Amino acid sequence: TTNIQASEETNRNKIVDEAIKKNDRKAIYDLVEKMTDKISALETNTSSTSENPPKKAEVLKELGNEAYKRKDFANAHKYYDQATSLDPNN
Repeated sequence: TTNIQASEETNRNKIVDEAIKKNDRKAIYDLVEKMTDKISALETNTSSTSENPPKKAEVLKELGNEAYKRKDFANAHKYYDQATSLDPNN
């Protein structure tokens, strides 16, 4: 899974770089929309995992990762803190 995630991130970074170089607003908008959808899905998953702290911690960590990729460091830190409070080993 880690290799797949790394490959997806590399591909996403290439797409973002190309869209910025071309000043392709639609491509940039589409990427932001996809990332927003992914974050919403992860947040929904967080609500449904309240009975399973390790699973919820993993989802919160993923939210932190997504925020970090967007350079939203304040929210990344918030999600990472929440994740480690639920599962210090994660």
